Amino acid sequence: MAGKAPGPLWTQPPSSRCSRRRAGRAIAPSPSGELAAQGAVLTAYDPEVPEGPEWLPTAGNPYQATDRADAVVILTEWPQFRELDWPRIAALTRRPVVVDTRNLLDDALLAGTGVRRAGVGEPATTGR
Repeated sequence: MAGKAPGPLWTQPPSSRCSRRRAGRAIAPSPSGELAAQGAVLTAYDPEVPEGPEWLPTAGNPYQATDRADAVVILTEWPQFRELDWPRIAALTRRPVVVDTRNLLDDALLAGTGVRRAGVGEPATTGR
């Protein structure tokens, strides 16, 4: 993970205003968290939470969060993540890979974008 930059599209469930249950805590629970300890560089984005903890850089929009990312990680099922410009994200990232932990995206949505998607309990797909 040293030098890798996954770009999590952050973490508060749409039905919750409570940040204690953020899925991102499992990914980046603290500055000494597992990914940070391995040298990963994280930048987060959440459409409802403008700032995360001080040790986790946040982006003002999903395109800033994914710029030069090695992977995009979807941690919450925000409906607006389905409406992102996925060809733009494919062009911004170092590798157009999305780890979709909520199975929010589908093959039809990513068709023709070049984005490779890995969902939970599903085979990886390519957006060709």
